[in-house]
Amino acid sequence: GLGDVYKRQSVGSLSNLNAVINHEGLRQHHEQDLPHIRFCGKVAQRQRQYNRHWLREQPAGSWIDRIPPWDEVANRPEVVSCLIDQCMGVCKDDYGVPVRKRTEWKGSDEALLVTLRTMQCDGSHEHAHPTGKQLAKLRHYPSGVCNAVADGIIALKQQLTLHSSTAGLQCGLCSDV
Repeated sequence: GLGDVYKRQSVGSLSNLNAVINHEGLRQHHEQDLPHIRFCGKVAQRQRQYNRHWLREQPAGSWIDRIPPWDEVANRPEVVSCLIDQCMGVCKDDYGVPVRKRTEWKGSDEALLVTLRTMQCDGSHEHAHPTGKQLAKLRHYPSGVCNAVADGIIALKQQLTLHSSTAGLQCGLCSDV
């Protein structure tokens, strides 16, 4: 099978702003999430060992790529990334006002990100700035972002299927497709 790993990690607090205004809370959150962060990085490494793929999302400005093993994973030449604005994926607050919610996506193949790359705010609307409970409600992905992720997985599967049909069974990249 394709073997995609998709895991959203809860390290939204790993940003410069939170480090300044809530240092102790950041430290506690970091210590709590560190085993999970490392586990997901090891899964991404294992996916690479088996010529499989992974996709990861983090809030823009996250420090996760400084944490082992993500520091090694993120610096691999095949790793690609993009920033998106979730307002373009229909992210809205309770009043229907678009919320920018900028996030960074990284993955093991460009095909995973091709549709996500189109999600750059076009400036045609104002943005809401939710806090508290309103912000907590936005932890789920809007439908447009989910569709873009699904499109990327489909594109990668098609790419791998085409590659395996043209390369024959001798191809090491396709051994378990």
